[in-house]
Amino acid sequence: MLPLSVKQMERLKEWVRPCDVIPSDQWVNGMPDIATEINGYEVQQQQVGDCSVLSSLAVAAHFELKSRYQRRLISNHIYPQDKFGNPIYNPCGKYIVKLFVNGCWRGVEVDDYLPVNKYEQFLCAYSSRGKLWVSLVEKAYLKLHGGYDFQGSNSSRDLFVLTGWLPDKVKLEKCEDKAALWSKIYRAYKNNDAMITIATGVIQDEDQVGLVGNHAYGVLEIVECEGNRLLLVKNPWGHFRWRGKFSYGDKAWTPSLKQALGYDNFSEDKGVFWITFEAVCAFFSHLDMNWNPDLLQYRKSFFDFWSSSEMQQGSGTLSLKDNPQYFINFSGTAASTMGEIICWVAISKLLVIHKDGSIEDEENSNDYIAMHVFTNPNKGMKLLSDKGCI
Repeated sequence: MLPLSVKQMERLKEWVRPCDVIPSDQWVNGMPDIATEINGYEVQQQQVGDCSVLSSLAVAAHFELKSRYQRRLISNHIYPQDKFGNPIYNPCGKYIVKLFVNGCWRGVEVDDYLPVNKYEQFLCAYSSRGKLWVSLVEKAYLKLHGGYDFQGSNSSRDLFVLTGWLPDKVKLEKCEDKAALWSKIYRAYKNNDAMITIATGVIQDEDQVGLVGNHAYGVLEIVECEGNRLLLVKNPWGHFRWRGKFSYGDKAWTPSLKQALGYDNFSEDKGVFWITFEAVCAFFSHLDMNWNPDLLQYRKSFFDFWSSSEMQQGSGTLSLKDNPQYFINFSGTAASTMGEIICWVAISKLLVIHKDGSIEDEENSNDYIAMHVFTNPNKGMKLLSDKGCI
């Protein structure tokens, strides 16, 4: 049983196994279904503050749907599996979920006991179609972060842990070339090279706008249609949706647009809505892209360790000892003939597990990692000053 917050404990009735609460008409072959033909629409957030995790799950599941399940990023990470790689129900209630943690793929063991309230409703996330994958993956992720009493994260990091796809964050208010950004995400989406999530900052008049402040959303579709740049967005709550231009019932919808974008499928508020790219730039603070690592032909992972104790005490911050340096050298035909070479550097702080079993998460720690990038034709060590690299 994972730890619960005080508010969750107040609502808790008991821990139950899914077979005791999921209606049998949602079972497959006489037993609860794990992850058959999953999609992003079915993800439902409940009493856990993990909107970024669930938005990440939604876009990864929708990626599987778009590929007609030829490329699976989530459903094939749950064990046990059949000979085709499909996760199967374990009557004993034990599962392994594969997550990318501390630089490599690791198996996280969980059971299928889930918290419910007095109405037999889940306190944790669940699938609206009665499948177990949402609850199991959420439980595995939160097990690494101390339990259901979760203080939040960001979706680019979450997608990196869930899928291994490389994180890329854009602060929309600081993005000067919105047209270039649209072209980038539209092309990446069409080529299945990236998964995209967005997040709000503070929202004034949430009810009037139809957006939740400081909240993560998944982007399920990106289209250009009749001169409009539109995104299909998922609120992991499973309700509460955008009320501006191109919301359901808005006058901007033409008959041809309605037909092209399946307007009638969104008559009920399930937290899924179309919104213009311009509105996203105006009302959202961040846009996160997670890129397919297969785009990079060459990859290298390594680990290092240094203490931050001296830096926290205000001394030694400029020493070479406390500021490790690494060289990246491009050589060979590609380096001499290509006009531009993309080099991706992803840095993550390891999860620290203490002797008492508590976990120090990088999101909640008091020390931080900064990175300086500079040219260095002499390949020697660079000294640092309080003004930057010298």
